[in-house]
Amino acid sequence: MNKKKRQDVVIPGAEVFLEKHMDQVAGAKVGLLTNQTGIVRNGNSLVDVFASHPRIDLSALFCPEHGIR
Repeated sequence: MNKKKRQDVVIPGAEVFLEKHMDQVAGAKVGLLTNQTGIVRNGNSLVDVFASHPRIDLSALFCPEHGIR
């Protein structure tokens, strides 16, 4: 019996948000709650991804007491 291997892919919530829900924040100031482990699949920091996104006005960062970087 030849069974295909199932490969599940986990997509971080931030990527889902950027792909499907940008209309909720386009043109608004955005605050990001994250920590130093917040990354997307390619390894880029959530802070960098949000800060460089042309449709996001990243205005505030919120993090635990130990900081982001």
